[in-house]
Amino acid sequence: MWTDSEGVAHTVVLADPGLAFAPEVLSTVTGADESERAELREVLDELMSDLYEELETPQRVTDDLVEVPIPEGLVGRNDAADEQSTVVDRTRRALTDVPFEFRLDALLALEDLLDSFAEEED
Repeated sequence: MWTDSEGVAHTVVLADPGLAFAPEVLSTVTGADESERAELREVLDELMSDLYEELETPQRVTDDLVEVPIPEGLVGRNDAADEQSTVVDRTRRALTDVPFEFRLDALLALEDLLDSFAEEED
């Protein structure tokens, strides 16, 4: 993510949003049932709101990230599998561990994944 001279945040869209996720976290998200996906949407909304509040503070993103996509497998890269964690808790933890500079990219990738599931169900 980068911000332009007017403070607007930008990201690079991924052709496959699943590439942003480490395999273990991706399988957690894709294996979520309908109620877990609804909870993931709530988490997504909450984290988006938090991020936009942070973006209102002085810019924390540097110009060297212009047109740079989120590194593949970044979301959940350092996630230690915890079988007692819920799908929602594990996904939330993986998203909040993403460096700020790529957090919007990660959240939009999750949103794209959830949208693709909804399209498949229609």
